[in-house]
Amino acid sequence: MSRKKPVTLLSVGLLLLAIGLVAWLREEDQRSFTPGRQADPVAPELPEPAPHPASENTQPLILQPTTPARIYLLPDAAEIARRLNSGETSPQEDLEIVELLLTIFRKANNGLNPDGGLNEEIAGALAGKNFKGFAVLPPDHPAFAKNGELLDRWGAPYFFHPVTSRQIDVRSAGPDRALWTEDDVVLEVN
Repeated sequence: MSRKKPVTLLSVGLLLLAIGLVAWLREEDQRSFTPGRQADPVAPELPEPAPHPASENTQPLILQPTTPARIYLLPDAAEIARRLNSGETSPQEDLEIVELLLTIFRKANNGLNPDGGLNEEIAGALAGKNFKGFAVLPPDHPAFAKNGELLDRWGAPYFFHPVTSRQIDVRSAGPDRALWTEDDVVLEVN
């Protein structure tokens, strides 16, 4: 029984010490409290930020063109591009040439298609309007319209359908120059 007595005394002593500590901390809080004074906020209020210098400028922001000053025609592509829409190829071969030019572009562009999905975006990239400044199709090729679109042998814009970042389906409107009709020439790459 004498063994229980020291354990009980120790427990009672620790309990009294804890009660005393809590009472002392409460007394300290009450001493620091001043009636009528509002407690400090958790975070001080920050001053208003100064306006950004650019926001005072009313001049429009002019972005640098994405086309480099100099365009390099890739040698492998030059001869292939020459055959596009020529008398020595068929309409199906024209589509195969466009696909081959896209493949050469991808090899030079880390495996990725040209940016964009519109004809003029893809055609522009093939003609050198890309951040690396390489072309697989000469910018002065007769297959380009004045608006920058790439045209088939009948003068209709090719239809490009980016399937993935590494695949584009290509379609020619065919002799009737209207897309989605029976005479369309289609190249779907798997």
